[in-house]
Amino acid sequence: MELRPKNHPAPAVAAIVKYDGNVILAYSNLKEIWTLPGGYVEPGESLEEALIREVKEETNVDVEIEDFLVSYPLDLGDRRVIYIVFTAMAKIADVKAGGDVSEVDIVSQKKALEKATGPLARRALEKWMNQA
Repeated sequence: MELRPKNHPAPAVAAIVKYDGNVILAYSNLKEIWTLPGGYVEPGESLEEALIREVKEETNVDVEIEDFLVSYPLDLGDRRVIYIVFTAMAKIADVKAGGDVSEVDIVSQKKALEKATGPLARRALEKWMNQA
């Protein structure tokens, strides 16, 4: 018996990681876009555990989660995803790319919105910036 039918979305988490008034962005090799650090939730993980793990894997940054921001449904054709975005504060900034990320950049909030090429990352950044 399949626990999650094919048409049910898989959870993926991402974070607007803040550091010293700036935002950390990651370049995804898989999607060839600048986006928010994050990834899929593994079996047995909470959303928060997955987010902390994924941000660490992709950026080498430890984070403290602040709050849930927004979620978006995403249809990738062969699978569906629910993209869940949190805000987080970087505890350290020894930034280096890892996992499926080839580059990491710390940029101003304005530059983050200009640089982000992932459409859902842009939407999340716009939402976050409009709340401030």
